[in-house]
Amino acid sequence: MRDDPDYVPRRLRVHPSRKFADTLRKQIADGTWAPGTVRRSGELRRRFGTTPHVIRKTVLLLRDEGLVDTRPGGGGLHHPERHHALEMAAAGTQGRHRRRRPQADQ
Repeated sequence: MRDDPDYVPRRLRVHPSRKFADTLRKQIADGTWAPGTVRRSGELRRRFGTTPHVIRKTVLLLRDEGLVDTRPGGGGLHHPERHHALEMAAAGTQGRHRRRRPQADQ
């Protein structure tokens, strides 16, 4: 393996969930994934040809960036009011912030 010129040590490899998240992030940015469109995890799994675990990690990455909401049954829902999160992600701050939940009135 190490004689292979394309060999990359495991610790330096990018996890497939990050690659798929980049692809979906670009689709949200360019409008290919229209606001309000539901993507099911099974659909994403077939499209990327990967396991449910990898798709779950992908969706969780995007959810933590505020780009999608998860819902029972799998997949995510893109919300148009979250474009500020996409701008932050494009600026290189993805994964450093979490969506805040509204606080109940006291």
